[in-house]
Amino acid sequence: MLELDPIEQLDTAKRDNSGENSSMLKGVVILEALAGLQQPATLAQLMLITGMPKASLHRTLAIFEEAGLVAREPGGRTYAPGERLSQLAMSTLTHDTVSAIRHTILRKLVSDLGETCNLAVLRRGELFYLDRVEADWALRLHLPPGTVLPPHCSASGKLLLAYKPADERAKILENLPLEQFTHRTITDRHLLESEMERIVSTGYAVDNEEYVLGVSCVAVPVRDSLGEVVAAIAVHAATARLPLNQAMEHIPKLKEASERISQTLSYSVPDYGHLRENLNVKYPLLEKMIEGAKSDLPLGVVYPLSVPALETVFDLIKRQLCTPILIGPRKDIEELAAIEGLSLEGIQIVDTPKDPILATKKAVAMVKEGKLAVLMKGSLHTEDLMGPIVSRDGLRTDRRTSHLFLFELERYPKLLGISDCVVNIAPNAAQKIQILKSSLEALNNLGIKRTKVAIIAATEVVNPTMQATTDAKEIVDTHAINPIHADTIIEGPFGFDNAISAESAKTKGIKSAVAGDPDLLIVPDLQVGNILYKSLIYMAGAECAGTVLGAQVPIILTSRADSVFSRVASCAMAIVLAKNSQ
Repeated sequence: MLELDPIEQLDTAKRDNSGENSSMLKGVVILEALAGLQQPATLAQLMLITGMPKASLHRTLAIFEEAGLVAREPGGRTYAPGERLSQLAMSTLTHDTVSAIRHTILRKLVSDLGETCNLAVLRRGELFYLDRVEADWALRLHLPPGTVLPPHCSASGKLLLAYKPADERAKILENLPLEQFTHRTITDRHLLESEMERIVSTGYAVDNEEYVLGVSCVAVPVRDSLGEVVAAIAVHAATARLPLNQAMEHIPKLKEASERISQTLSYSVPDYGHLRENLNVKYPLLEKMIEGAKSDLPLGVVYPLSVPALETVFDLIKRQLCTPILIGPRKDIEELAAIEGLSLEGIQIVDTPKDPILATKKAVAMVKEGKLAVLMKGSLHTEDLMGPIVSRDGLRTDRRTSHLFLFELERYPKLLGISDCVVNIAPNAAQKIQILKSSLEALNNLGIKRTKVAIIAATEVVNPTMQATTDAKEIVDTHAINPIHADTIIEGPFGFDNAISAESAKTKGIKSAVAGDPDLLIVPDLQVGNILYKSLIYMAGAECAGTVLGAQVPIILTSRADSVFSRVASCAMAIVLAKNSQ
């Protein structure tokens, strides 16, 4: 009878995934991500991977957590596979179709080696035999599938312990009585740790009559599609028939079989390696925006006479975000670059007198000539930059100049817009509507659709003596009659707590489609916005990108205290806006 290649059998057995848009399969995608990442993930990171909206993702995770499929890590901010999911994975490993394929591989290995071979995994700190094929010898050790052994006295058990993360291995060993089965059994923890170091360095493990006298064993790892060790394949025999040194000669054959078994595991969990690397980034959502902003648009850096300004220029070039053009006194720029050991070769410098206002006026003229698509503040004062820009012969439009921040916070699942924290000191309701229009258009151009807006004040109750609350009511009422922006929900007034926390809103009896999930906060005035902005950065560990809106081109107002990353993220934000407005 013709026998199919085991891997061809597996390919034939793979299921059609054409229905992956269903709610059920979206849940599977979440579980696959948690299993594939091999590290706990935050809600924001899972949103990035799955593309699911926050509410749906949070609801599904809560169901999975209650069912034991998902567990929250200590602190409650990250999610990891739960015990029930681990058990499900173990059951999957013994699924009939795939189990038959692995059994075929083991049978072929036994035929080649002439000795008994087995496949084992660690399960709750014990060695569990998934499969085993016996050689046809009268003298052999009978350990059928399902047999459980202590891991410290077997080749497979020691190997699987060796490849566990150090903290997980320590936890297993703490609860593991190192029982002595023969005089060769390793019962000293320090010696066992040394043995596991040797295993990792050589890539194989041995049982030198440590469980049963007269029986030796050699094991090699089986890896999944992410390269993680998930099982061990081993050969064992009576030492009278196959001494340990001869058994070790079978390692190449064991590795060949291990590779084939690995292929039976590779289809189970998608490879999220590239996303796992991305999740090591502290601010993945801003990084994603930066990655999507690559262009050759000309960006004018006005008066770049500080080290952070020049460092930002080189980071922009490295990330291929734009073509930076330096506008200012050439001699001073070149001297600063020389002191810092930075080469300006290939970077255009537009020479101006050593006067920040004149440098800004030159930049304004270049914008009007179509030579610049974005402007960035270098080391000049904000008023020296914005004065020529908002003058009558500057870069004004019919829209009020305003500023929009995008914040990434560890405990908020998406980018949070806040306006206006920088430009408008005490806007009234009509001016806030203009600010709101500019912010919503910008968010739309940044890919943030169906926006939810919370207008915040000190309280959620309309109080005639508090302008912030009456402004909020006026804006909400205006939007209800004549929408400020399509597909937008605008609500307010909110206190900051019930704007950000759905639980806080629920406690206060507020029924809202925005509470707990806003895309944009509109603050009462510059004082509130500026304090909030700095609180998020310095106390909440947030990072941000910001752009001035309402001029002929996007403008980046950097602060001397801004990180280079924040400057780059702001440039990326402005570049995306410039590209989408062309």
